[in-house]
Amino acid sequence: MGNELRVLAAWGATHKMRLQSARKPAAEEVAQYAEWFRATCLMRTDGQIIELEHYTFDDACNLTGERTRHAYSGPENTLWIISPEEEAQIIRINNERAAAAAAAEAAKVPVPPVGRLEDRGEDGLIWVDPDGTERR
Repeated sequence: MGNELRVLAAWGATHKMRLQSARKPAAEEVAQYAEWFRATCLMRTDGQIIELEHYTFDDACNLTGERTRHAYSGPENTLWIISPEEEAQIIRINNERAAAAAAAEAAKVPVPPVGRLEDRGEDGLIWVDPDGTERR
């Protein structure tokens, strides 16, 4: 599609990040919006969406600086038009952080089970070790 753009999108109060496709609206589409919104309004398209679990709103602000922020009509979304090079950089950073998080999770030492306290009614409380040994 000739007028399709790639955008970095921040959603909701948590600013969940994603890459997705958008386009600038046609004159008849944008006419319904307030004058101040017309210059920054974008329309969603059906292009590929990439969820960015390890890329933050602060990362986006650092990347885009003072660049114009766009929006879809509707609440709580911020969009930046990005280049193919920036998209590749964002994906690389997200993937590197995902790999680091997975490695950190894999390196965690498992905590052995410590047993449990059981209420045996009239017999009272009994501690049961992981191997089933009961202690009063």
